[in-house]
Amino acid sequence: MAAKTKESVPSPGTPKPPAGEPATEKLPWIALQDESISHIPPLFTRDGSYMFLVQDTTVLIVSRLTNRVVTTLSGESTPEDQRHTAPITGMELSSFNPLQLITTSLDGTMKTWDYLDSELHDNVQVGHAVVSMSASMQWKNRLFVAVCKRSGQASASDSRSKEASSTIYSVQLGRSSPRLHKPSKLVRLGKTRPVSHLSVSPDGRWLIATSLAKVHVLDLNDTSAGFTKYATESRITALVFHPDKQMARFATGEQNGKIKIWHCLELTNDPSPARVDGSWEPVALTTTLHWHSHAVSALQYTPDGSQLLSGGEEAVLVLWKLNSGHAGGSDGREFVPRLGAPILALAVASGYEGTEQEYVARLADGSTSFIASLSLKPTRTFSTIKLDSMRALLSPEARAKLNQPLAYDPASGQLVLLAGHPSTLQFIDLATRTHIRDMEVVPSNRVSRPEAQLITPPAVQHVVFSAPKKDVLHAEWMATLDGRDSGTFTAELSLKLWQWDARSKTYMLNTRIDYPHEGAVTSMAFSPLLSEQPLDSFLLATTGTDGQVKTWRMATRTLKGARTELFWVCRSSFAYRDTTPQNVTWAPDGSLLAVSQGPFITLWDPHTLVMQAHLSSPDLKQVSSSLFVGRKGRYLAVLGSQARLLVWDLVFETVVWSSGAPVQAQVAYAEGLLAARSVAGATVLEYIVPRTQSVDRVYTVSVELGPNYINASVDSAPEHLCLMALRQSGTLVGVGDGATRPIAPSASLHKTAMENARATLFDELFGLADVEHARVQEVLDEDAQRMQTLLSDVSVPTNMELFTTPAHLLPPMSSLLDSFVDAILPTASVPAPSLPVRQEAAAPMAMDEPVTPRLDALDHVAKARDADISHLTAVFDQLMAAPRASEGVRAPSRSSKSKRKVSRSM
Repeated sequence: MAAKTKESVPSPGTPKPPAGEPATEKLPWIALQDESISHIPPLFTRDGSYMFLVQDTTVLIVSRLTNRVVTTLSGESTPEDQRHTAPITGMELSSFNPLQLITTSLDGTMKTWDYLDSELHDNVQVGHAVVSMSASMQWKNRLFVAVCKRSGQASASDSRSKEASSTIYSVQLGRSSPRLHKPSKLVRLGKTRPVSHLSVSPDGRWLIATSLAKVHVLDLNDTSAGFTKYATESRITALVFHPDKQMARFATGEQNGKIKIWHCLELTNDPSPARVDGSWEPVALTTTLHWHSHAVSALQYTPDGSQLLSGGEEAVLVLWKLNSGHAGGSDGREFVPRLGAPILALAVASGYEGTEQEYVARLADGSTSFIASLSLKPTRTFSTIKLDSMRALLSPEARAKLNQPLAYDPASGQLVLLAGHPSTLQFIDLATRTHIRDMEVVPSNRVSRPEAQLITPPAVQHVVFSAPKKDVLHAEWMATLDGRDSGTFTAELSLKLWQWDARSKTYMLNTRIDYPHEGAVTSMAFSPLLSEQPLDSFLLATTGTDGQVKTWRMATRTLKGARTELFWVCRSSFAYRDTTPQNVTWAPDGSLLAVSQGPFITLWDPHTLVMQAHLSSPDLKQVSSSLFVGRKGRYLAVLGSQARLLVWDLVFETVVWSSGAPVQAQVAYAEGLLAARSVAGATVLEYIVPRTQSVDRVYTVSVELGPNYINASVDSAPEHLCLMALRQSGTLVGVGDGATRPIAPSASLHKTAMENARATLFDELFGLADVEHARVQEVLDEDAQRMQTLLSDVSVPTNMELFTTPAHLLPPMSSLLDSFVDAILPTASVPAPSLPVRQEAAAPMAMDEPVTPRLDALDHVAKARDADISHLTAVFDQLMAAPRASEGVRAPSRSSKSKRKVSRSM
């Protein structure tokens, strides 16, 4: 719930100031996207069934079988005093307990988690931000960390500014306590420039630290000699050790796209000093591999060490065959192209439950792709809400100019925003806050940028949904606008209308309109539901920099074969003076169309295109957007130049509200609107009610939000307030108690499974708890009582009790057939013959004599259920009809023996 404060803020100036000042409430918020994606490779449990992924300050535990998040570490379920407060920078499985996970963070802590029960086991405070961490099986109770000491610690009187540096420590883990405590032993190993990577060799002898364009090597068996430095051509971006303990070699990736395999640690290649320009520097033997055109951001050896995996900005996974004899040639490598986003980290997942080994790539959009090691084809993808990976390649100025479309479909409860590429949209289920699917709006070749110049990709600029119809789970229509801006003019621009296809469960392209306006499109909006007739149900309005306002309608035409095709055409086009329309919005009943253009707000009848009114004010030099608010849309809120907000009463055409403080955005809510403004890195939301001409409530959010807001509240209750907004960095944020509430279960199969999922990973591995056993037993007892009620009129023989056992525990069906038939139909009682000879002579006479049935047999037969007799009759008819049906189809060949069998069955 929101934390209410006793402080209050003065309400903005109004024509009729309120009698009292509104109370100020602090709204909670949740980040639904990360600012950046972690470069830490995914980890897997010893059996390979679960995957650990770092997401900012949280570790996700994902089941490979279900591809879902089972639980989290340092997440919402963890007490606040035990969470990481800064991004996680290192993650390793414990060397002395494989059921524990160790994480390090920029908050200066090292935490050991019991991931089976999602509990904190140990909490060690190092004292400085930990930037990298490594562990080895040879050093079971020891971790090697690199901490960063910032230059801000230098005094102002110091003439020489101290640069940021890293200190490498050996941390001894002793007592275990969830309370924050100091390490048992801390040994300083050395100091270098800022460390980017830290790794220990598999045999535990060598410690490698990379800093800028240098490699620092330390012999852990003899640390008195200190680090040995080796220089490279460019900055090091990746580091990995060969898995074989007998081969002391490691590989590094560099900024220039080269991969180097270092042999300096091998006993036969001890580093020997060489004189260069009067100084002595060590020379290392290396092998160079080069294919990448940009920085190599990820490296990983296969478990047998025969192949080296590499990836980078090209979104291509490269497999280097090191034992082929020509690893640097074209025959010594394989490729897995078009993974969708730049590769940040790589890992190898062992096979489990009969599956093959998989290569795992962590991508820059936040998704994780699994690639089969044999076929080299992506098999599946795990993804949370994706991040636009292209934004990281742009400058801050270019990011500010990007369009950030954000739309909401109230019928399905899904939010739509950009995915990992600007040409692709992703659908988010707000009920579960999970990624549902991606939809590529415009095909794009996601090539890597040549040299240092970025190729402008096609991007989706606007997305709108049609209003929901009655008893429909998805909006019928979705309109998108995509294009490519070259900087001077719009080179490509397309308006696309998509119709929901229930069979494929996605939107299918219905109509494409190239260049809907002569210039750029500034806004677009669907009308409310206007008619129950399909062709007259919706209208689409668009505005452009050419000064035109266009409406679009549905039409049909007849094709060959009497088929009818539905498509969209332009219905009308109009303008007002020489102004450029910036925004268009519809009244709730569809009777008015409001256009914000220049200093005016014009109101039009969308059917007759007759202007009903035009509004203007000296306070607004340029109108940017307008919004119908209040009951039945009586009021019109207008946002204009100098962030001024005015609210008109459309009945009397008078201003009933005027903001005194700058307003950056507005969104309709309940009977009024929420006006958002930024204050000292935070956001203030004022709930304005035009009917009472007052500010009813004031909310504060401790994060600065952008101009795009979506109201996804289920009702107008304050405890159900749910706003979706984008931060200045472009990441998605949920605001309000409705957005931060725990994930609520629903009747769908997916959500029901999530509701009944086991709470901890311990239950996933070792079975159910006593409470769960009791619940299962209760369900089984209810089923047994229901079965007993259904069969209360039938005496169940002892042999029928076999069918109450589970199917996998039953004996073969061949051994149960006789018992089942005897229980349903009693056997005929024939008196036993005294002599074998008389049996053969009396056999024909027994067939002719009438047999008087026994009364107990008739009573037993009467107790058989009619359903069983009907079932057996249907099975018998089916068996008798099968040979006749087969006679109508001429078989290629049939033996005489099979023909005899058919005739006998007839």
